[in-house]
Amino acid sequence: AAAALSWEVQRSSAARGDLISIGAQSLVMRSIEGSATVCVMDPATDSYGVWQPMGRFVKTGDDSLLVYDAGLQLWVAHEIVSLKPGPGGGPLSSCAWSGGQVPELLVKVKNVSGIPGQIGSPVQKFRVVEYGVMNWSDRWWLGRRVSGGSFEVLTGPLATPPDSGVVLHYYDAAGAATAVSTSVHRLSLRLRAESQDSLAERRDSAYATVFLRNQ
Repeated sequence: AAAALSWEVQRSSAARGDLISIGAQSLVMRSIEGSATVCVMDPATDSYGVWQPMGRFVKTGDDSLLVYDAGLQLWVAHEIVSLKPGPGGGPLSSCAWSGGQVPELLVKVKNVSGIPGQIGSPVQKFRVVEYGVMNWSDRWWLGRRVSGGSFEVLTGPLATPPDSGVVLHYYDAAGAATAVSTSVHRLSLRLRAESQDSLAERRDSAYATVFLRNQ
């Protein structure tokens, strides 16, 4: 559980808005799964040609795209319509810089108010995930679910919610506790396990502290 949560959180930026909702027993966030660089844009087809995509670039109904716009000085989220290997035809046949590179991946997005970004803009592919307490087989567990779907069990069984089987604490850059999602600099996770064999109930605790990237 600590490894999975650390993997998600360490790649996230609270200042960018990656933490969607924070609570003592749940965390909803953007799970960054891939990154690339815009090397050509085609506003006529709402498409980007990107160079050197890294990580996971697969189109499902849960995936979205973050594009950094230097003019607006913020990250803009867009729904992904399609992904396919490059290069494309017309404006998407080559990168808009010298050196002869061609886009390795073509990303078409759903245009809301014009596609953001510039040549050289970083892009991040993400999906929304939630970590939280779940009940299964009359016991309590730490679970993970994607885009509001069904929970999958990560670890447990845990102490019941009144006994704080899962507790998340959030701290700002000064080390003070915070309830403001965009101010989170690090978080701590505490788990209280409560399992049972044929002889007796057994308990244990685990702690983890994770720092966000915050770039």
